[in-house]
Amino acid sequence: MSVSIPVSQTLTGVATLCFDVGASQNRIHVSLPSTSAEGGAYEKEVIFGNTYQRDNDLVMDGDTAASSQRFKVQGTYPLTDSKGVTKDVALDEPLLAGSIVKTFAQPTYRPTALERKYSSRNTVFSLHLAFAHAYLALSELSRVPVENIQVSWRVFVLIPPQHSKVGDDVEGGKKAMAALVHSVKNIHFESPQIVKDIAIAPGNVAVLSEGFMALIASQYFEKKEPQPDGTVKTVIESYPSTSVDGGHTSTELHPGDVTLIVDIGQGTTDFFGIAGVSTPIDNLIGTADVGGNNVGAVLAQMLVSSKYGIDLKTVEKQNEAVQTSRIRVGGSLKGITGFVDRARQQVAETLREKLIRLFESSGFSLSDVTHVFFTGGGSLRGTAVRDGREVVTDSLGTLLFEMLQQYGLSDAQRIENVSNDPQDVRLANLRGLRLMSLHPSVKGY
Repeated sequence: MSVSIPVSQTLTGVATLCFDVGASQNRIHVSLPSTSAEGGAYEKEVIFGNTYQRDNDLVMDGDTAASSQRFKVQGTYPLTDSKGVTKDVALDEPLLAGSIVKTFAQPTYRPTALERKYSSRNTVFSLHLAFAHAYLALSELSRVPVENIQVSWRVFVLIPPQHSKVGDDVEGGKKAMAALVHSVKNIHFESPQIVKDIAIAPGNVAVLSEGFMALIASQYFEKKEPQPDGTVKTVIESYPSTSVDGGHTSTELHPGDVTLIVDIGQGTTDFFGIAGVSTPIDNLIGTADVGGNNVGAVLAQMLVSSKYGIDLKTVEKQNEAVQTSRIRVGGSLKGITGFVDRARQQVAETLREKLIRLFESSGFSLSDVTHVFFTGGGSLRGTAVRDGREVVTDSLGTLLFEMLQQYGLSDAQRIENVSNDPQDVRLANLRGLRLMSLHPSVKGY
């Protein structure tokens, strides 16, 4: 609910920033309860990039300037390496973000699979940009200028489950991420003009696990309920366990259940075991440097040596070919369903091998798993043309599930995503995080 208030008014209160630090995109949800008689809240989802260029006084034209950001990151930030050694690193970085970065073939800073999110400079830069987008969103919704917004912050942020442990400290990664968030004391943007001190009280940074939040989003949703006094109350409800109209349903989990979460991203796949409703299984947490982009890479290799001799040089072209099972040859579209099927099969086999190795070292068996949940871009189905008709193809997750059923997973129930819409799936972790931000039991650092 958006409520207009006079421009001259100051906007105050405790705002909530939910932040999903991605490999290709950052996603935030910002919210602030309204003080109007109608109640409700100002809230918005924002998606933005996470590649940055060091600013060399580049002149931007009007269109580029409107969709780009120029800012400076200054201060000391605790960057923690994979061995758990934390050092205060002084940063003084003039940066560009947004559409302007697309002009550079190799941006100065981009996320890599080799870095942990709590130790990455990219995360520091993205935190600054996240707060800037949050202030802009609140200003847009309330019609209060940014300079008149005086809020303190609650921050909910995600990390991969395998990043939680640092050495012998099972919470080390979460603590490090929280410390990194707390270290953002101010933001200084030249374009758009935003200069703000960031107030985050101790205990107001919560760090939760990717994948598990997507599972939460598949089981629960946020509902706005008008109250007799005219206000609006936000409640969390579970999806129905059964549906007569074909809508999404929830899955009831019990204390003795073991749920395997498989989060297939673009470059990596995370494995995460849950005991009962919410207890992480430390021995069932792992990652593989294989993801959805590998299907496109394998496909590209096949096509180069095929009769088509097509070189899909960019990741974007590769992913488009995977999703549509078509390529353009000359002036016509050619179906490549067989090639895509074989590429998906090959990558699924690689993931199967890595997951089996994880179980072999964990003390668990695949037969112990009662539920499986696939999320991430690799859980999305594609399309293909067969016999002149467009049909839906199996996702990478479905192929992996079928393979694992031959290795002891035959009795496991698959938990479904809310939808096959790419936007919904890619926002699932953020939306689960938003739900957890409404839950009073979540503890912060």
